[in-house]
Amino acid sequence: MTKSYHARSLVAALVLLTALAACAQTGTVEPRPTAFPGSDAEFQELLHDCMDDAGWPSEKQDDGVYRYSSSQEQLDEFDAANAACIESIGGNLPVARSDEEWRDLYDFYVVSVECLREHDVELDDPPSFSVWQEADHTWSPYAAVNPNDMTQEQLETLTQDCPQTPE
Repeated sequence: MTKSYHARSLVAALVLLTALAACAQTGTVEPRPTAFPGSDAEFQELLHDCMDDAGWPSEKQDDGVYRYSSSQEQLDEFDAANAACIESIGGNLPVARSDEEWRDLYDFYVVSVECLREHDVELDDPPSFSVWQEADHTWSPYAAVNPNDMTQEQLETLTQDCPQTPE
């Protein structure tokens, strides 16, 4: 069976969705939240070019998002290429935020927990703000979301109803 992946999912949390699924499979350490120093559209175009060069063609959707496909057997190879492309285009730059901005993001994540639970995602209770802060802000409710456990339509509905990041 073929799975499709959206570049927008990568942009929204840059690795919090797709790469976290890979982390669960490879046992690697979860990356820190990241930022790209440009627009989402610029990031998507650079990611598309890099993934195409790496042998992962995609199809641009009507909403401007690129859809990548791979079989379950290719997932590790896809995730490795994806991570390398994100790294090469600067998608793993450290996030610089004020204490107030970190608090706002944490509060957004806490509210997101209830939304995800309403969509039948099983989640533990969120850590306290101080525990989250001491862990370099690595907890995200979307870490419990595995795109391999749902259809593309279910994933799109979930990310539309429960955004991964505040906008």
